[in-house]
Amino acid sequence: MYAATVFGLLFLLVDMLIFIGIIKLDIVFKIKKMNCKQLIIRVSCKVLCLVLLSSCSIDTSNQHNRNSDFKFYQTAEECIRDIDNYNYPENDKLPDEIKYPTYVEVISPNEFKLMRLYSIRADSYSINITFSANTVYYLLYTFAHTNITELTLHLDVNNRMIPPYLEIDPTALDNLPDTNVYKMTLHAKRKDVLAYLRKHYQINSFDELTDESDKLSNDPTSSTTGTKPSDKFVKIYSDSGKAWELINTFKVK
Repeated sequence: MYAATVFGLLFLLVDMLIFIGIIKLDIVFKIKKMNCKQLIIRVSCKVLCLVLLSSCSIDTSNQHNRNSDFKFYQTAEECIRDIDNYNYPENDKLPDEIKYPTYVEVISPNEFKLMRLYSIRADSYSINITFSANTVYYLLYTFAHTNITELTLHLDVNNRMIPPYLEIDPTALDNLPDTNVYKMTLHAKRKDVLAYLRKHYQINSFDELTDESDKLSNDPTSSTTGTKPSDKFVKIYSDSGKAWELINTFKVK
């Protein structure tokens, strides 16, 4: 609604400029000896018209995937906090560390600390697989569903979470997998991520990471609306090798 209002006003402005700058500038400027100034104003109006029309057309093309089923977020925080929220009805009965397995701390509008929580039953292999998949998902999904130009993620893992239904020997905490390797920072700019996707996966737009043909709103087990990840997106984050290649590319040394 807001975007439609803005572009409606822009088109009205374009019409006014066309009328003033191209059709009948003498209506406004009646001084006959201002030919030079009139020429400058005419040219300026024409240029501004073209710029505004081009901007409108570019934004329209970029928004082709932003339909009513597409979840577009105004801020990265809103997007990141929503990624773990699958809206399953039974989630209300679960403790927060299971319902929302990633702890999010906001540093700035485009910078976040993400602490991924794992059960003490998680082994090194499962942590490695899920960490790489979740990290890539957070990174690419946020760029695909917001307009941010860059994103910084400070990542860490806590694998000492004890499910409420599990009774353990406290000494078991001494033999957990080492998770120091997952403590890292990723910093990525929108243009660089898109260049990476274009080079390695022939993905030319973040719109290609979503699939309009498979909407979650029709899923009887979930009330989430929006588009599912596309096959291209799934192939990136579900392949541990590809996921780690992307992570290492944007990992701060």
